[in-house]
Amino acid sequence: MVDLMVKDLGLALAVAEDSDLDNAMGRLARELYTAHQQAGNGERDFSSILERLRN
Repeated sequence: MVDLMVKDLGLALAVAEDSDLDNAMGRLARELYTAHQQAGNGERDFSSILERLRN
């Protein structure tokens, strides 16, 4: 689910920050998934992001 992906990306980014690591790709992924979630896709499979990226 997209909701879980957003949660997991947030956790991964928190660990990276705590370890003083830069995670630019993780931040970008969270931004994309958060926008997808806010568009009403939170309950959908995480692979549904492909539809958003194709359009």
